[in-house]
Amino acid sequence: MGAVTAGNAQATVNFTAPANNGGSAITGYVVTSKPGGITATGTGSPITITGLTNNTAYTFSVAAVNAIGTGSASGNSATVTPYNFPQVNGVAGKIATDGTSFYVVTTRNVPGNQQDVFLTKFDRATGNLLWEALVLTTTDFDECKSIAYMGGYLYLLCVQDAPALSGFSTGVTLIEKLDTATGQQKTEIFNVSGGNSSPLGLTADSAASTLYVCFCAPNDLDWIVRADTSGNILSQTEDNPSGSLGQFSGIMVVGSDGLYSV
Repeated sequence: MGAVTAGNAQATVNFTAPANNGGSAITGYVVTSKPGGITATGTGSPITITGLTNNTAYTFSVAAVNAIGTGSASGNSATVTPYNFPQVNGVAGKIATDGTSFYVVTTRNVPGNQQDVFLTKFDRATGNLLWEALVLTTTDFDECKSIAYMGGYLYLLCVQDAPALSGFSTGVTLIEKLDTATGQQKTEIFNVSGGNSSPLGLTADSAASTLYVCFCAPNDLDWIVRADTSGNILSQTEDNPSGSLGQFSGIMVVGSDGLYSV
C-alpha cells in the first residue's frame, strides 16, 4: 500500500501492482474501506473512493481483478480521516482559533474599486460555515494586519491611512474587539493616532489577559506595546533599539517564560 490522502468525504489511495498476476493480466482494482465496506474501482493507482463520512477514521485495502476473479486483499493502509475543509470567498490573510472554531479574515473586491474585510467562522470539527460578518470597509481602514483570540473575544489589529509605498503609518492604529458569537464589533479598545510607526502584528496572552502589538519605525527600530483588554497601555519596550536585527515580521508567540518575536 502507498500513501492515502483524505479529502471532503473521500480519500485517494495509492498502491503498486502485485508482482504475481496469477497467470492472467490484471484488468482493474477494487479499493474497500474499513469501516463501511465502501468500494471504488479503477484500472490503476491512484483510486479515489467517495461516499465516506467526514470525521470518521478509515483504513483501506486493495485487491486486483483479472479474468480469473478478484484476488486477495492487501494489508490495511494507514488511517486517515476525511474532513470538510472550509472554503472561503476572497483572499484569506489571517486565521485564529478558540479551540472549537476557526476564524478567517478575508479581503474581497466590491463595487466601486473598494476592498472590504470579512470575518468568517467555521466549525473546527466539521468545517461547516457558522457565520460571516463584514468587519471593515476600506473607506474607513486600509488593512487588517493581524487577528488574535482571547477570553471569548476576537481582536483585530487595523491600520488607517498607511501609505502603500513607504509602509509607515501617519494615521490611526486600532484594535477592534469582536463578539465571537456574531462577529459584531463590541468596542474599539486601542486607538493610536499619528507617528511614523507601522503596526506589524498582534498576539494575546490569555494567562495575563494582555495584548502585545509590534510596531516598526524607520531604520528597522521595533517596539512591543503591551495593553490590557480595555486598550490601556501597560508598557512599551524597544525590542530592536539599534535596528541591527532588521525589520521584525510581527509574528509573536507567548511562551511560559516570556514573549518571543521573529
